Amino acid sequence: MSSVAGPVPPTPFRHATALWVLLFACESVNGALREAFLTPVVGPVVARQVGLATGTVLVLAIATLFHAWLGARTRRAQLQVGALWGVLTLAAEIALAWKLALSPGAFLAGYDATRGGVMAFGLLVLLLAPMVGAWVGDRRSRLA
Repeated sequence: MSSVAGPVPPTPFRHATALWVLLFACESVNGALREAFLTPVVGPVVARQVGLATGTVLVLAIATLFHAWLGARTRRAQLQVGALWGVLTLAAEIALAWKLALSPGAFLAGYDATRGGVMAFGLLVLLLAPMVGAWVGDRRSRLA
């Protein structure tokens, strides 16, 4: 049985996963540079806040530059891609924490805003990035 509005286009999971690899690599470099150069100067809390800002710019820039290739045309598909990016990031973070033998408390501190953790905000950015990237990308194309 088909709906009145027509079939829902599929979410482009292969492209979404490939873009997540790029996002994760960029965020890893962002984090390494932050720890090497910024944290010793301004301290860990301010460095994480600056890292969140630069990471947000990176994620939104990639989502905007690749929005057409991503192919997530509907808000539903964009939110599905964002959710996929969040789940993959959380899984990678858990795997890394396990590999580094991080205690659960130390891991969860990264998600606790009251202790300077910004990871929860980062996951929110990932969730919304495909939608924001498509909106900005479409506006940019109309102006060109």
